[in-house]
Amino acid sequence: MKLNKHIAALCIGTFCLGVAELGIVPVLTDVAHSLHVSIPQAGLYISAYAAGVCAGIIVLLVFARSVNLKYTLLAAAVLILVGNASAALAQNDYMMLAARVISGSPHGIFFALGAVAAQRLAAEGESARDITLMVLGQTSANLVGVPLGSWIGYAFSWRIIFMTIAALSLLLIAALIYWLPSLPVQKKTLKELIQPLRYPHPWIILAGIAIGSGGF
Repeated sequence: MKLNKHIAALCIGTFCLGVAELGIVPVLTDVAHSLHVSIPQAGLYISAYAAGVCAGIIVLLVFARSVNLKYTLLAAAVLILVGNASAALAQNDYMMLAARVISGSPHGIFFALGAVAAQRLAAEGESARDITLMVLGQTSANLVGVPLGSWIGYAFSWRIIFMTIAALSLLLIAALIYWLPSLPVQKKTLKELIQPLRYPHPWIILAGIAIGSGGF
């Protein structure tokens, strides 16, 4: 099975986002002690990331609908760099909260537009495979990145986790520049956008997410 370079680039991005999202959880106690806040207060760093995800999607819907997909993905990669570098250097509670909001802001944008890019660049009949390969970065983050980051955080410093993500985001930016072709926006009518909802498959997926998240 051949892995296209643009899929490799997108995998780097989803890996960075996966570690950035969950890598703080195992070392939350150390982060709280370093920034002189309570553990419940430090828990807001997780909520701040989620708030950033929501804010980023709103920005995408309002401002980035007509921008070339490559440029929007590059902007998201820059936000990954800025957010995680800021988290690594944060010296107080407010700086960390701001850094986490910035870190989360490209999450939804990158996954949504990355899937669109993978679908548009896929060979006939292979779009689902390529999107799955893109999401493999998130899976790898859960299975390898977060546990490895936890060990590094305990052995050395939790700041190294975010420094490493920032360093990987530089690789991501270079990979997107060289491996992802230009992808002008393809404007569709509202009827075309909602057409997939005529079929049961997306509703089954949405129901599964809703039931699973609600149960959790």
